[in-house]
Amino acid sequence: MSPSKLPKFITLAFLATAATAAIAGDARAQSCGMGEVDWYSIERQNVATADDLLQRGEPEKAAWLLQRTWPRLHEAVPVKSSLPHIAEGVRLMALASVRSEGRVRSANGWSSWSPLERSLNVTWGVQRLRMLTKADPSNTVAKTDLGEALSRAPATRDEARVILEALDASHAVATPEGYAALAMLRSSASDASGAMAASAACQHAAQHPDVQCAAAVTSAPTLTAAR
Repeated sequence: MSPSKLPKFITLAFLATAATAAIAGDARAQSCGMGEVDWYSIERQNVATADDLLQRGEPEKAAWLLQRTWPRLHEAVPVKSSLPHIAEGVRLMALASVRSEGRVRSANGWSSWSPLERSLNVTWGVQRLRMLTKADPSNTVAKTDLGEALSRAPATRDEARVILEALDASHAVATPEGYAALAMLRSSASDASGAMAASAACQHAAQHPDVQCAAAVTSAPTLTAAR
């Protein structure tokens, strides 16, 4: 597919870094007679690294990697036709913005100097997770992430519980952090046995339970998230 035919989402919001563009150009030059070439290998690798950083409890590092991978990431508007790895990059940046309480590096269209700016970064994350669930209603990962994000703000905790309880009923909670959020919500609603079950599910699914299941035993921070 030529650059002129790429979806607007990609051409507008995800101009590759100079290094990636140079490698992609070299791949085009060498691809004749060599079969298909993955032009997005660096982006895919960075997405995988950002995912690992998030699981290890390092959202600010994950955010900065994604910001550098796509300098116009702040403009991202995920749609149904988005390339999967780019949609995944948006999802991870949204989670990083929420989990860091908006403390992302002030660069490439982002700013977190003031409480208001950090609140807006959290709002950006919640809005993108809503966009991802709208673009693909069957995406249980995005739904789980949205439930987790909403659980962090008192004004949206009821909605968060509806989302996460529905996922749990169909055995579709997709992340340990989703179970941790559900455990916290159930605990807040005095559902001790339900909280224990969700907490146990988190411990079973997590690679880094001390980080990923923290919300199951402590109250989540109060954040301002847009509905």
